[in-house]
Amino acid sequence: MADAISTPRSLSLPVLFLADPIVLPGMVVPIELDDAAQAAVQAARAAAPDGEPGRLLIAPHLDDRYPTHGVIASIVQVGRVAGGIGSAAVVRGEKRAHI
Repeated sequence: MADAISTPRSLSLPVLFLADPIVLPGMVVPIELDDAAQAAVQAARAAAPDGEPGRLLIAPHLDDRYPTHGVIASIVQVGRVAGGIGSAAVVRGEKRAHI
């Protein structure tokens, strides 16, 4: 029986560059929504088929170069932060991705 080898495929996803926190597959993380993050989340939700959560690529923000890997994450929830100061998105890291 031959081992199944997954063939890489291309996806077009909105990219969200984060300096902190680091998101890894399996993690569920809240992300404070500044203007750039809000735009990425809105684009991901708009591109998602009806009834499915939006997905985006989360990559580390590096000062000296572009990242080569990131994490595909699904948007679990978007809402206001406790205390009413700003909004946040809760994302779930799904799998690593090569950029």
